[in-house]
Amino acid sequence: MLVLTTVLCLYLRAGIDRIHWANQLVIKQTRSLQHQAEHDPLTHLKNKKSLLDFLSLQGRLKAAEFRPFCILFIDLDHFKRINDTMGHVVGDKLLKMAAERLRHHSRAVDLLYRFGGDEFVVVLEGLTDVQDISEIAHQYLAALTAIYPIDNQDLTIGASIGASIIHDAVVNTDDILRNADIAMYQAKEKGRGRVVFFNEAMYHKLICEHRLESELKFAVESDQLTLDFQPIYCNQLRLAGFEALVRWEHPDKGRMDPAAFIPVAEKSNAILDIGKFVIEKAVAQLAKWLQHLSPEHCPYISINISPLQLKESETVNHIISTLEKYQVPGALMAIELTESALINNRSQVKTYLSELKRYGVKIYLDDFGTGYSSLSMLKDFPIDVIKIDQSFITALRHPQQDAKELIKAIVSMAEALRLNVVAEGIEHPEVSDWLINLGCQQLQGFYFSPPIPHIHVTHWLHAQNMDNNRTAN
Repeated sequence: MLVLTTVLCLYLRAGIDRIHWANQLVIKQTRSLQHQAEHDPLTHLKNKKSLLDFLSLQGRLKAAEFRPFCILFIDLDHFKRINDTMGHVVGDKLLKMAAERLRHHSRAVDLLYRFGGDEFVVVLEGLTDVQDISEIAHQYLAALTAIYPIDNQDLTIGASIGASIIHDAVVNTDDILRNADIAMYQAKEKGRGRVVFFNEAMYHKLICEHRLESELKFAVESDQLTLDFQPIYCNQLRLAGFEALVRWEHPDKGRMDPAAFIPVAEKSNAILDIGKFVIEKAVAQLAKWLQHLSPEHCPYISINISPLQLKESETVNHIISTLEKYQVPGALMAIELTESALINNRSQVKTYLSELKRYGVKIYLDDFGTGYSSLSMLKDFPIDVIKIDQSFITALRHPQQDAKELIKAIVSMAEALRLNVVAEGIEHPEVSDWLINLGCQQLQGFYFSPPIPHIHVTHWLHAQNMDNNRTAN
């Protein structure tokens, strides 16, 4: 009987041990699954779901239980270039190192999350002082922008940070993340590599931009856009051509200049539709003039092309097909590009511009002197004309500035490279005289004429030709 009892006890103990082992295994597996559900497998930081859970909890706290905090929304600048040029394996290594740097520079009470891709979020609990938060955020910036030694290479990358301070629990999760994200994109727009704090004006600006974007799409479809033409004169003070400038006849806001809507259009595909409109109307205007003028006496028209329009061949094809459609010589058309349009996809852009050149279209480099202004850029691309930025022209009336020396250097360089020069923004006769004596081939500005609405430009051109004929006689 004693033996039987002993055996039974041992059996029960073994069963209990197995049950305990099984329970421990279930607990361990549950914890592992919970950890996987809450953490990013690459960086081992908490993941987006964990962040949303935290923010949701904050929104449910009573006022007495809530502690203010700050969200830092961090985005690595140009991380896609690392993936594209070095591969995803190197990109993953960089992300892991970036996460480790965030962890190293964080306080024990701070919460770190990988939001997704190359975006991270840091929750600074109990911090609402802007100066303190700014110092911490700049420490993160310094850490993230330091060299990354990966696979015997020293890689660098930038970062932009948006900060949003949450003072009470009534703000919902979507608003918290939206505000921090808005601030982060403001940091990118201001030049990247900086910290920007959210304010309500940013949100209202974004709402206005979204509304304007919708209205702009309708404006293109409903023929609310129009063109003005500003005359460009040669240095003998005879008309050489016009720059086409798009305007928006807004039904509520009235006549809007490009500065009010082109930046919004460039953030969406609206700029592509606007570009097609400008090309069509400009070439159609040339065709109208050619009914009464020979190609040798017809003024040219230059149009502005944004960097987005040069990403694909569609714009180039549209220019050529429109010229063929209206039977207008390519030599009567010029496109104006800013330096930023030439930086990305250099080889592809060069191909597009060379194709336009073969068709006779002139290439103008606009706002020269405000960007990179690289000599290699002028040599690499088929540029015909550089337009000196009007800020230099305006500065000519301020003797204490170096505008004269800079403009002399630009004109001298253009002569050496066999490029013509257009000076824009001329408003005074003495400025015009100085530029002519210097050797600028073409001149543009309100001193000569403001932009002329398209409905009046043909009549203006006819009157100009009449005046020239009387002067010649």
